[in-house]
Amino acid sequence: MAHEYERVSHDRFSGLKVFVVRLQSRRPHIHRELELGLLLDGRLSLRQGRRSWELQKDDCYLVNSMEAHDFSALGDGTLILAVQISPLILEPFVKDAAQHRFCVEPSLSGFFPAESEEGRELRAILVELAEQYLQPSEESAVFCYYLVAKLLLLLNRRLPTEALSKRDFASMRRQTDRIVAVTDYIDRHFREKLLLEELAEE
Repeated sequence: MAHEYERVSHDRFSGLKVFVVRLQSRRPHIHRELELGLLLDGRLSLRQGRRSWELQKDDCYLVNSMEAHDFSALGDGTLILAVQISPLILEPFVKDAAQHRFCVEPSLSGFFPAESEEGRELRAILVELAEQYLQPSEESAVFCYYLVAKLLLLLNRRLPTEALSKRDFASMRRQTDRIVAVTDYIDRHFREKLLLEELAEE
């Protein structure tokens, strides 16, 4: 299959998923969550469409919701800390939160250099969020959402944003829903012979 699409579940905290993963490659995938990442080790190529960006250790990246992207390690593999945030978290506070997007390239090096005060703050929040999420205590859920709010506030202060029109957002959402419907079908029938005609009908 030429493209791969990801369904994100939020088993621990609603609307939030944090994970640390060592990978060699991750084929093109798409999800409805905003994704922020920190490269903990190695070198990585992040691609969107026909463009790619090379990330080094301590670099951060950002991928808006419903944007297809893929990863390839440059060398022996990479270690990534990734945070995926559902727009639903913001809906009670920001009108039409899902329509808001950050107008930046995936690499955040230009906005958050590792040696800058903002860069150190961004990385510290991501690491602390991972620690709270992966080793939960009774207070960890509340603290995780506090850190998410702090993270989004920092991003909104530093990065340019735009709001999609309702028409453009609806079109993007329909396309993502169609992709997810097909990949769900494949997941349900992967042990069977899949025909292109059946996938097209689905």
